[in-house]
Amino acid sequence: MSLRISARRTNGHFCRRWAENGILAKGGGEVFEKSSKIDCVVFDKTGTLTVGGDPRITDSIVFPDGDLSEVMDERTLLSGLKAAEESSSHPIAKAIVSYCGSEWEPAALGHVEELPGKGMKAAYRDRPLDLAVDNEHLMRGLSVPLSKRTTNLLESWKGEAKSVALVSCKRREDSEWKLAAILTISDPI
Repeated sequence: MSLRISARRTNGHFCRRWAENGILAKGGGEVFEKSSKIDCVVFDKTGTLTVGGDPRITDSIVFPDGDLSEVMDERTLLSGLKAAEESSSHPIAKAIVSYCGSEWEPAALGHVEELPGKGMKAAYRDRPLDLAVDNEHLMRGLSVPLSKRTTNLLESWKGEAKSVALVSCKRREDSEWKLAAILTISDPI
């Protein structure tokens, strides 16, 4: 009996210690036993390990910080997002295209720029709008304001081991980018 309690306590301790360091492990004590035999671990550039299956959008919020109807509507946003991501073979881009669905025709884009390790920027051909897609790093570089509510959501989702894609937009004559959507992407870990 005391050996069983001791093992549970030890496993609980390791789970907490790993979680404090951003490591989420599924499988309880068995994971810790098997991990003692690991001599090398290779992570992707995001620091996650997945089975590399079929990532999909699990959460989405369009216009999270308020109405952007003076800039664009949801149809314009999703059709531009679909068009920008269709040209990429990245698994997250494929998940975004799938999320945008078949009911939205891709928008006509004039210029699409892939920013390695950051995301995509695109310009609508028939509207004076620009679109940017990817992570917080790119959004900070574009000075996209994020509300406290949005920041808390991002932290919560990252704590659940979800990848987060942010979408921002701006009128070409404006210099200020605005957050247009937040998407979380999950791939089995």
